[in-house]
Amino acid sequence: VYDDETQVLQNPYIRSFRYLKEIFTTNVWSFTGAVATNDYRPMMTLGYLICYQLFGMEAYGFHLVSLLLHVFVVCLVFALTERLTGDRVWAFVAGALFALHPVHTESVDWIAAVTDLEVTFFYLLTFGFYLAVARPGGRRSAPMMAAMVGAFVLALFSKEQAMTLPALATIYEHFYREDRSETNRSEKLARYGLLWLVSVAYVLCRIQFLGALAPRENLPQLTPQQIALSAIALVGQYVGKLLWPVRLCFFYTFRPSTSPFDPGVLAGLLVLLALAGFFLVCWRTRDRNLRFAGFGIVWFFATLAP
Repeated sequence: VYDDETQVLQNPYIRSFRYLKEIFTTNVWSFTGAVATNDYRPMMTLGYLICYQLFGMEAYGFHLVSLLLHVFVVCLVFALTERLTGDRVWAFVAGALFALHPVHTESVDWIAAVTDLEVTFFYLLTFGFYLAVARPGGRRSAPMMAAMVGAFVLALFSKEQAMTLPALATIYEHFYREDRSETNRSEKLARYGLLWLVSVAYVLCRIQFLGALAPRENLPQLTPQQIALSAIALVGQYVGKLLWPVRLCFFYTFRPSTSPFDPGVLAGLLVLLALAGFFLVCWRTRDRNLRFAGFGIVWFFATLAP
């Protein structure tokens, strides 16, 4: 379906391990001769390569891997929610909603969308290892640090949005972690600092392999004002699909917003104001679950921002 025909059926890189160098040192479309693309996602092609070795060109094998990845993601959502809230009931609710939400249909059903599953799995895994790094008295677990770095590298190789994780860990460490008042700044930095260093190395790799962080400029005709207004409108649309997932499709036509009075922009502003108000309520409360809900809003915007 759609990109599957090119990325799987016509992709020589997934047929032999002798293409590993090309997989990790070129963009995801390099096998077609494309040079100026912004997509550097070696885990996607590596995953296809492993699937091809196991199942050949039988589509059921690729779908099975996507379904299993979704199951693992749901398990991680459950485990992390229980770890952050201490409430098993809320963890079950979060896991069940994430498992069954219709908006995830494309990511799970469409073979070419496996990057969403991969980045989510390794993103959550990295955050779980990050939480496990801390030890009483400000000490750190070396095995958990190594696991955190390894999972983060795989997340970065899955999709670019993984670069938001160091910022999210920094916010959590200084404003949400339960022992934040018992650890000094250097101890906090030691827990998440490696994530920032790996991010810098990743950026340098992209520049080395792709010639620039993002060699292709998308939608160059947009003005800064249109970008800002369109971003506000898109936030409203994203939250709308989250709360009322109807009329879903795999490709949405982008229409830039040009006026602050566009209905989409006004709807986006209302959504932002509502979320800001809810966040303030969560921030001021001492209830652990509400504070976690506030961190959930931070997580939502951190990963949506790119």
